[in-house]
Amino acid sequence: MTTLTKPDVEIPYEAEFEQLIAKDYARLAEQGHTYLDYTGGNLYAQSQLTKHHEMLSQHVFGNPHSTNPTSMVHHRWWHRSDLYRDGLSLHPSACI
Repeated sequence: MTTLTKPDVEIPYEAEFEQLIAKDYARLAEQGHTYLDYTGGNLYAQSQLTKHHEMLSQHVFGNPHSTNPTSMVHHRWWHRSDLYRDGLSLHPSACI
């Protein structure tokens, strides 16, 4: 097995990247993975999983085409995601 060595160049924001990797992508190192993605698919972050799990465990989401109370929770969350999507569209370099 080939071992990669750290390049002898200064990497901007290296400390911030190391903190992000340790916080949200520790499973890569724990499982011995190296992940390279040239398509922009990206891996999900641990913080995304945690937030999504919290949302699913705290709410009951019903049929989005209905007007019953559980479905209305879905409508509130859907409109919230529209706000995020609209905010991203204000930044031309953002990928949505």
